[in-house]
Amino acid sequence: MANSSNKKIKYSLKEKDKVIYCGPNIPGGLLTKYRVFKEGIPEYLDELIDKCPEIKSLFVPIAALPKADRAISTKGTPEQMAYEKVMKFISKGGV
Repeated sequence: MANSSNKKIKYSLKEKDKVIYCGPNIPGGLLTKYRVFKEGIPEYLDELIDKCPEIKSLFVPIAALPKADRAISTKGTPEQMAYEKVMKFISKGGV
């Protein structure tokens, strides 16, 4: 088990880069896994990200998706912990 609790997720995102969301589906269709955004993270998600900041860390450059998916599947990585926090947020009705 990797002990990465003090590490941050590091993917270089520029404001208008194409990004892909690799987190869990958000109820109501607001955000779905593997949805691509052509010009960075859209503003309409700001309120949701304010409620659950880990959502933002699950947006990655498209080229980084394989690496991010592996990290999400690896217990103890920052990506896996962020994914779990988003799942918990959803299960507690945060959306």
